[in-house]
Parts: sequence; C-alpha cells; structure tokens
Amino acid sequence: MDELKQMTEKVEYMFLKQLVEGLKDGSLQPAQAQEYARAFLKFEPFQNFEDAKAKMTTFAQQYPLFTTLQDYINAYHYEQKVDSVIQKMQEYIGQDKVEEAIQVAQSE
Repeated sequence: MDELKQMTEKVEYMFLKQLVEGLKDGSLQPAQAQEYARAFLKFEPFQNFEDAKAKMTTFAQQYPLFTTLQDYINAYHYEQKVDSVIQKMQEYIGQDKVEEAIQVAQSE
C-alpha cells in the first residue's frame, strides 16, 4: 500500500475514533460530530505529506480537539525521513563506505 494512502487511512481512523469517544463520553453532541466530520472531509484528499501536514495544522488550529492528528502526521513524516536516511546509510555500509554513510546522516 502506498505510504500516503496508509497515512491517510490512519489519520481518518484516529479522527473517527475521537468522534466515537466524544460521543460515547458525552463530550461531543451529534451535531458537533457532524460539523467536525464535514470540516475534516473538506481537507481531503492529501496530495502529499507536506500537504497533509499543512492541512492538519490548519484543521487543528480550527478544532483544537484534534491536535493529535497534527502530531501524528508530524511524527509519521519525521519517521519517513529517518527511514529514508537509514536505508541510504545501509546501502553505503553494505558497500563498506562508512564515511559516505556518516555523511548521509549528517546531511539529512
């Protein structure tokens, strides 16, 4: 599955989970949940990770209840970058190019 789609599905899941929890514990009313859902849908689809990050930052500013979505995207994006760096480093180390591997880590 493509990474953007996977991240999008996870963000949707987290959003819906917050709605369910809010409705169950009474902190959200059905009308509020509908408003949040409509607003959330306006931000999709995401074109890329940077687009998702920008859109969820705006969404979280408008609806602070959902700052965890912004936090998740930031963490996901960071982990993707780290994974990319590690993969490049592994390639260099596999070729016994330790200096190049270290340079990749320092430059990224």
